Amino acid sequence: MERSAHTPGPWRAGVKRYGTHDAGTPYISHGDTSSVMCFLNLSGAYGGNAGIERAKADANLAAAAPDLLAAAKLALELIDAMMPGVRYIALQNYALLNEAPLALKAAIAKAGDKP
Repeated sequence: MERSAHTPGPWRAGVKRYGTHDAGTPYISHGDTSSVMCFLNLSGAYGGNAGIERAKADANLAAAAPDLLAAAKLALELIDAMMPGVRYIALQNYALLNEAPLALKAAIAKAGDKP
């Protein structure tokens, strides 16, 4: 598999607090280092401190991106390897067999990588 141009994983999500009354600002860092890659802005869409849980969930999802990309590429490789024998297997949903690889390829491309 080709290496991606993004910062390699693992990434992790955390919350940086700037005072005792601060709800915190979610961030994404590279691995176990203190090297913060980005902070999530809580203003606007998140509604200030009221949206801290949503922002934490967004940070967790973003931190999983390298792992999700690797899993998508592996799943696509598996599907491609199985395709020659699939014509001999009775499938319940032929559309799913076509849609899954297309969805995986689209997600991998959106990540800026090649399947």
